[in-house]
Amino acid sequence: MTALPRVRMLPGENQRERVLTEEEEQKYLQAAVDLGRELDGSYRRALEGIRAIRRGEQPSRPDASLLRYVSTILLHCGLRPEECHRLKWENIRDKGIEIFTGKRKASRRRIPASDRVLSILDMRREASSSDWIFPADTKSGHIETATLKKQHAKALEASKIAAFVPYDLRHTCLTRWAKVMDPFTLKKLAGHTDLNTTMRYVHLNDEDVRVAMEKAQGRHKNGHSPLSTTFSELGMRP
Repeated sequence: MTALPRVRMLPGENQRERVLTEEEEQKYLQAAVDLGRELDGSYRRALEGIRAIRRGEQPSRPDASLLRYVSTILLHCGLRPEECHRLKWENIRDKGIEIFTGKRKASRRRIPASDRVLSILDMRREASSSDWIFPADTKSGHIETATLKKQHAKALEASKIAAFVPYDLRHTCLTRWAKVMDPFTLKKLAGHTDLNTTMRYVHLNDEDVRVAMEKAQGRHKNGHSPLSTTFSELGMRP
């Protein structure tokens, strides 16, 4: 087995703070699609096998799109993996995802769903016969962390990108959101209690700072305060 590239972490960083690039996202999701096709192909071959024909043993049909769908929702909605796992159809309201429960009050929130997520939900609903959006043969009745463990590992190997854990998809989403929204909105959508937790998701590089400063300077020429605008653009409090 070919060893996966390792992520070079800075002092004080940890693997949980991994942020995927758009290229890595595309490679991973494509690997998830290919894996789904492979699972579906194996199922069809099993239907034509000796056990299915002679013994009447019908194989269980795999949820071929599960990894891709779950990963896409995490990347687009910033949910915690366990929040996504236990979604029910009652959580989907007015083109958004309503989180009713959580360890803290802030966890209970509403997240507008992107067109891609809404499309996924529509496809799942058409084929669903369960209250759960992602049902599974588990004690809870829905998928768990272990459900996608093997598929995730295979997708990582096939995509040849640096290893990450599913929680990093949430981290990636929130980091991207931090570039285009103020920290207070980000805090609410993330389900954070403390703004300091939200600020950990704000990863600013030199290019982000340069663009923000240029915008601030441009607005200053129009009579706006350069200092307050700069803090606003950077998603920071003055």
